[in-house]
Amino acid sequence: MKRLGPWGPLFIVFFHVAQIVLAPVPGHVIPLTSGYLYGFFWGAVYDAVGLLLGTLLVYFIGLKFGRPVVAKLVGADNLQKAEKYISGKRILLVFIAFALPGLPKDAMCYACGILKVPFRYYLLILLGIRIPGDLFVILWGGGFRFFDTKTLIIGGIASVIGIALFWAVGLWIKRRWFDEKKPSVGREGE
Repeated sequence: MKRLGPWGPLFIVFFHVAQIVLAPVPGHVIPLTSGYLYGFFWGAVYDAVGLLLGTLLVYFIGLKFGRPVVAKLVGADNLQKAEKYISGKRILLVFIAFALPGLPKDAMCYACGILKVPFRYYLLILLGIRIPGDLFVILWGGGFRFFDTKTLIIGGIASVIGIALFWAVGLWIKRRWFDEKKPSVGREGE
């Protein structure tokens, strides 16, 4: 990556767009790399440009070409799971779904286009959830290169505690509002 010189930032942007559209690598690899190579500020700028271009592109692909094309790009199962977390939900719950760990965020961006989530709400999701989520990963990428060991250990402990709490609350929200309710079976004779 360093051998790319001034082309490195463009490679970060291009690779992030490709990752979102085609999902060939886990999504956190790019912001982590961006933070490591360029530090927090410039890493965040390059990552945000790629993230915005990629997520806007997939929204419009979903909106314009619909389910058949998107299912080929992300897989029918991923698309079905993404639609489950978005379809028929109030926008606040869609916003929360994007914040939950372990959900297929890129497929959800396609689904927002397919399901015609209003663009202003989609933009709010990008600016309020997707970019801040990457900022955290960029900070860690820069930390590996620029922080001392003590700062990394303290930050690591704080991050583990924060992520565990976020994960627990996220799972509770997911079970409460997003998972399908199973019909309760009464006892015999009632």
